[in-house]
Amino acid sequence: MTGRMIVLPGVKIAGGTGAERIEVSSSDIVAAKIANLSNFLSARSIKNTPAGGVAGYCLRTGGALVEKGAANSFTRSVFAGRPAVGLKSNGAAAGLALPGGSLHSSYCVVSAVAIQYLASGTVNIISGFTGGDVYTNCPLRHTGVPAGSQAYVSAYGPNATVPNVSAPVTVDAWQIVVSDYNNDTKTTSLGVNGIGSLSAMQKDVSLFPGPADYLEIGYHAGANGLRTTLVGDMYVFNTSMLRSDFLKEQLTALMAAMKADYGIA
Repeated sequence: MTGRMIVLPGVKIAGGTGAERIEVSSSDIVAAKIANLSNFLSARSIKNTPAGGVAGYCLRTGGALVEKGAANSFTRSVFAGRPAVGLKSNGAAAGLALPGGSLHSSYCVVSAVAIQYLASGTVNIISGFTGGDVYTNCPLRHTGVPAGSQAYVSAYGPNATVPNVSAPVTVDAWQIVVSDYNNDTKTTSLGVNGIGSLSAMQKDVSLFPGPADYLEIGYHAGANGLRTTLVGDMYVFNTSMLRSDFLKEQLTALMAAMKADYGIA
């Protein structure tokens, strides 16, 4: 039987000229095997738009990433040989939001971040919002320091108020950061380039997000957003990946793969 090709206007054939292509990394393959993976985005698949912003999708759900706050504030670039997404200007009130439902009562966010030198100011790297765009919590933050001082990232768990936990980072280099929150024990944990030495704390409040609550890169409610920090890959899990030895093994394997992908010794 002779086959026939039907060409539909506006539809590009996979593998054909001009078709969309997603570069799959070894980290993607490891993450895809973890049952609790709920969302992930990658600067590899984010594109700059003619309007001056960026466009992309959650590579787990297919939902669109949405620029919040000041329009067209984000750009896709390359840092140290790896694709990166960040702001065009320090202080832009903007965020790049994952689909609704990406914020969970217990969560683990594993992200490749490059902290750039910043003398002062707060950097909300990953923020949590309600479906009504109300700021609720901060899974990952950085505070600028004077030149020559040690830089740190911090995590707040179920809200955005102290206490928090912190871990040292190297400025101007890619690092893999894990921010984990267990709502059953109210424990927040934070680690950089591994989970062998985690900072941890407990809080006296719980996190009960609604079905439309979401995570975003940056912070669209004000100037204390992403600032000069860059983000590469970000994997979101709908549970604490530290609550069992089995999940810890999976998390360790993912972080090892990400370190290899980003050339981290």
